[in-house]
Parts: sequence; C-alpha cells; structure tokens
Amino acid sequence: MHKQQGISYVRSSPAFSAVSVVFDEPNLIADAGLVPLVRLAEQFGLPALVEDRLRIEGTDNSAGANRAAKVMTLVAAMCAGADSIDDTDRLRRGAMGRPFGGVRAPSTLGTFLRAFTHGHNRQPCRRARARFSLTVRTNPHVAAVIAAGKNSALAHLPSGSLQASNAWLTLWVIAHNLLRAAGALAGTFHARATTGPLRDRLIHVPARVARSARRLTLHLPGRWPWQHVFTDLFDATGLINNPTTRPTGPDRSRRGKAGQTGGRPMPPPATPTRPRT
Repeated sequence: MHKQQGISYVRSSPAFSAVSVVFDEPNLIADAGLVPLVRLAEQFGLPALVEDRLRIEGTDNSAGANRAAKVMTLVAAMCAGADSIDDTDRLRRGAMGRPFGGVRAPSTLGTFLRAFTHGHNRQPCRRARARFSLTVRTNPHVAAVIAAGKNSALAHLPSGSLQASNAWLTLWVIAHNLLRAAGALAGTFHARATTGPLRDRLIHVPARVARSARRLTLHLPGRWPWQHVFTDLFDATGLINNPTTRPTGPDRSRRGKAGQTGGRPMPPPATPTRPRT
C-alpha cells in the first residue's frame, strides 16, 4: 500500500522494473469449482435424465447425438457465468480437458439448440421440475432470481429461434438451481448467497492440475479465504478421499449468522425412473 499526501492506494511493486507475459503453462484451469459441480449434477442424475427423456430425431446434422454431453457442457458453462454460446468455449481452455471429458464446441452446441422444437422443450422440463425442484415462479425472491439471470446466461439469448432460446432458458434454470444446491452444501452463509458470490468463491478458483496414476490433484491458491467451504463442497460430492488434503488453520469462511458453521449433508443421489404409461 503506497501513501501520498495522506492517501493510500495499491500500486505496482517497486521490486520489478518490467513484467513479461508468456502463455505457455499447460496445466492451469480457471474454474476449479466446476469439478465438484459437475459431479453433483451427475449424482442428481442429469446426464441420465437427458438421455432418457430428450429425443431429437430426424435432423440432417446429427444435432440429436450425444445429448447428455451437450447439455452438461451448456449447464457447466452457465454455472461458470457463460452468457452466450461463444462463452461456453471457456470449458476448452487451458487444462480443462483433464478434469472433464466430452466437452463440445460452441458451434456444435448452437446446432443442438437450434434443433429444439416446442415438443423437445417439454420433454426435459417435466422431469427436470421434479428432479431439480425448479420453482422459480413461486420463489419469494423472484426479483433476485431474475437479476441473477440477467447478470449471467440470460444477458444474451443465443438465437433468433424462439425454441432455441426456450431451451437455453430451461438449461439456465437447471444451472441456477445446481449452483444454489452447491452453495447449500458449502455452508450456512453460502446457502443464502446469490449466484454472483457463489461463482466468485466456489467456481472461479484457479488451479494447477497434476495427475499421478488415477489420481487428479488440484493445486489451489494458498491463503484462499474460503478454502474450508470449498473442501466441504468437494467432500459432499465424494471427490476427496485423502485426509491430508484438508486445509489447516482457523476456519473463518464457514461462519453464518449467529455463529452458525459447517456444511450440510449430501442428499442421496436420485435414481432415474421412467414415468408410468
């Protein structure tokens, strides 16, 4: 902190006279929090739900192929703050290909969304409402939910096609609820936080990826103020099985109002079921 005439401000470090920038690190990812979030979506049964309930047939461009991979790419990107189809490319940057597989390119996702019809949009919605408790219209904090959408995926509807935009909206609702579920698992404070702070504290966490045999290690920033709630989220999704990876030091990040601390137990994963005929 530099002081001049009684005014303090942040300035460049005087220890360096020049800074070099080189884009050559192959092991970095920007959104390490997507690792437990994608696992949470899998435990809730989202990929199986899509494969079971969504059918896009009769197209000439293979839009209906690999439906689960395309939906998971879109939902994960929205959880990270993507507000357009082009923004979904953030899942292919850096070393994101190591913790994730099956990520689809933006052009493929655009073709997928534009293949939706009114009937296609009704297919996932009916079961998704039951599986993910999608009750935005009856939520007492509707204004806050709408504001969250405008600050993320709903800032730019992806297409002039009404049904493509309708599908985008459905997937945003799933992403929004998935992000709030992750916040509930992370602790009392984050259960009440809006999606902006949730992304800043739980999703937008840079990491260096290292792999040894079948174990993937994410090297996260030291002195990260929310490291305990971050590992609570990892624990809840069953991703941490090595106790030595737990953070040490005072746990200030998990405190809620009235001194409440700690995360919530992980709900049992849902089992996909077929509707009765």
